[in-house]
Amino acid sequence: MRKKSILLIVSIVIAILLVILPNKNFAASSNLLPTACNNINVSLRKYSALVLVDSGYMRVFYDDANKNIGIEYYDNNFKVLQKKTIKLELEYYGGFYAGSNAYYIVEGQSNTEENDNKEVIRVIKYDKDWKKLGTAKITGETGNGAKEIRYPFDVGCVEMTEVNGKLYIVTGHQGYVDPSVRSRTPRIFNDRSR
Repeated sequence: MRKKSILLIVSIVIAILLVILPNKNFAASSNLLPTACNNINVSLRKYSALVLVDSGYMRVFYDDANKNIGIEYYDNNFKVLQKKTIKLELEYYGGFYAGSNAYYIVEGQSNTEENDNKEVIRVIKYDKDWKKLGTAKITGETGNGAKEIRYPFDVGCVEMTEVNGKLYIVTGHQGYVDPSVRSRTPRIFNDRSR
């Protein structure tokens, strides 16, 4: 009987709160609207991220139509406060990570000529105001586990984490092709035309 009474009181309080509290509507500002993203061919890649910042939220996304990276800041009511873009430096967008003291963008480019010295993945480090701090480059043959990269990010997304001040990146890639089967190799990832 006591449990039923407590349950009844909690239910009444919740019902009263739902009636009394105003229904909060979210609206974009009149001059800044969020940028639409095409999510039709998402495959395994993450093309958008929403992170908490001091002023509310920040959205970082790949804008395929314009081949750039969009950055939008929102207040706590999801009203757009500010927008900016960063031009993609390489052929493919890999991903974004918000580190403890910096932001990271990972990009890549194909290496169909199978050149061990060609840069195939680039990690770009920015401060929290999006000023570029530096880059790290991964070539077709770096000796760090990334070997013989033909297409970066192939059949896999880019995952990142930061531990003790070091950024760790995990991603898939398509390796070099054995010359004896080169003419029969299918193109696995369908967005290579970008």
